[in-house]
Amino acid sequence: MNKKLLFILIVFVLSFYSCGKKGPLKPPVINIAGVREASFMTHEDRVLINAIMDQEVDFFKIERIELDFLKKPVSQKIIYEGIEKKVSFIDKNLDRERIYQYKITPYLKNKKIGKIYISNPISFKVIKTPYNLKAEILETKGTIALFYDGDNCESFNIYRYKNSDKRPLRPIANVKEKFYIDETPLYGIEIIYEVSCVVSGQESENNPKISILIK
Repeated sequence: MNKKLLFILIVFVLSFYSCGKKGPLKPPVINIAGVREASFMTHEDRVLINAIMDQEVDFFKIERIELDFLKKPVSQKIIYEGIEKKVSFIDKNLDRERIYQYKITPYLKNKKIGKIYISNPISFKVIKTPYNLKAEILETKGTIALFYDGDNCESFNIYRYKNSDKRPLRPIANVKEKFYIDETPLYGIEIIYEVSCVVSGQESENNPKISILIK
């Protein structure tokens, strides 16, 4: 074949395959089963871990990693193993002066390791509490409106519990707004509402509370 003809053929083939494409080819997106989502919330000397696994996960383990002040690992320990698809686990009696990180490793039904989840470093920061907490009973709608202020809060946790009970570890809602509407309040019982400030998954302490009784 004539060299000139061969060169024209090569240019034609390259032009054909590059037609309509911009930039380098992107590799296909591969969805790996494993930890679908996870959250970590501090309270006093404990961390509440919530996670959801994909259906392909056979079992999983949660490890606590202790970090030094440079955020380098100094120790690692398995603290929980389970088979459930939704897990809610409390890691208790932690040292408030230390920094922790959590690793969730899922094992799939084909015996392979799935998508691992590693948390951001967690420390027990001092976070300013919300203030100016007020409540308004909207009798026409049968709801309760809470209003509050907070400085540098990424979001707010809303807690609701009976006056005779302790505050639950899990809030009834997490909102970014400086108000919350409880559309399903409890009637005939004195209820405590408490609002905390959340920054990087960690909460303020000694939060404002308000007591409400709807008859």
